[in-house]
Amino acid sequence: MNSEFDVELIDIAPTIANILKITMPEPTGKINSALSNYAQKNKVKKVLVVIVDSLGYSLYNHLEHNMPTLSCLASKGFFYKCKSPATTTTPSIASILTGYYPSEHQINFTKDIIIERKKTLSSLKTKSILEWGHQSGIASSLIIEAEGAKAMEGLIDNAIGIPDSKDILEFDAMTKKLSIKEILRGTTLIVLHLRSIDRYAHRSNTWIDIIKAGKSIDTNVHDLLKHLDSNTLIFICGDHTIHSAEKWLINATENEKTSHIQNNVALIVCSTDEFLNKG
Repeated sequence: MNSEFDVELIDIAPTIANILKITMPEPTGKINSALSNYAQKNKVKKVLVVIVDSLGYSLYNHLEHNMPTLSCLASKGFFYKCKSPATTTTPSIASILTGYYPSEHQINFTKDIIIERKKTLSSLKTKSILEWGHQSGIASSLIIEAEGAKAMEGLIDNAIGIPDSKDILEFDAMTKKLSIKEILRGTTLIVLHLRSIDRYAHRSNTWIDIIKAGKSIDTNVHDLLKHLDSNTLIFICGDHTIHSAEKWLINATENEKTSHIQNNVALIVCSTDEFLNKG
């Protein structure tokens, strides 16, 4: 279902905390009551967050017919135009995981995670939902590029780093494979990062490659879904709109250009119970 009211990436962490009964200080982001009620109705016990690099709202709409799994999840669950607080990956992901704006968490580069934790007043704002979950006795895992995982080592149950690869589809496939292992371990809260759209956005000049990346991501999500318990809630979100926009907005509509400028990303939320029982 399409949802019109304002939603921001910083709302994801407090909403997950509410759903999984994770104790954390109230951040700037707000609990999405519609998703909280939906999760309660579907008896949600686990959460999977798939961060799709560069999946802007308009880009998702452009690629939707090439992404049947995401389209099905969006139609059976919730599909939001979601405001991102940053135009680069690290601060955006930090906002997704902490519930704070970049001006609050001050994490603009991976190294900032360590730097900001040394500042007593701001340290709570750098703490992720994964860490709060771990402290609440909820098994939490992060599957992300190697440097990001290293910064989280020892802070959560499992921080799994993926070495960078010239073949970004291979990187995403490995991320999926290791995420499935975490699913099969019974981990309650899993966050992973798929990067292929962003890589092609920077290095390619043809929509063929962007579409290929979109199809690959859709396949990866479909493979993840096959292993999820029926009481899992899946969040799929972009982190920011597409980079190298001058190449990709040439034939865009005014609405698409405006959405890009506003840094609106796609946010899809659906329970696997809904997905499995209705298609």
